[in-house]
Amino acid sequence: VPEPTAGGLRVRRPRHGSAADHARLRPGDVVVAIDGATIAHDLDAQAVQRAIDTHASGDEITLHVERAGAGAIDLSARRP
Repeated sequence: VPEPTAGGLRVRRPRHGSAADHARLRPGDVVVAIDGATIAHDLDAQAVQRAIDTHASGDEITLHVERAGAGAIDLSARRP
C-alpha cells in the first residue's frame, strides 16, 4: 500500500480525453480542494467522490491545484 501524499491528491497522468485532461491537469499537480472541499491526501478517495457526486453530469467543477513553478491555481472541469 503506497504512503499517502499529505495535502492533496497528486495527479499521475490524466487519461487522454478525460475530464481531468480537458481541465489541463498535469502529472505532478496536486489537487488540494474540489469546490472548496479539502482533499487531505491522495488516498482520500471518499472526499473526492463526495465532492464530485454533488454535481450533475455537465456541471462545472472547480479544482484548486498546487502546480510546481506556478503555485496555487484554479482549474475548471466538467463532470462527465
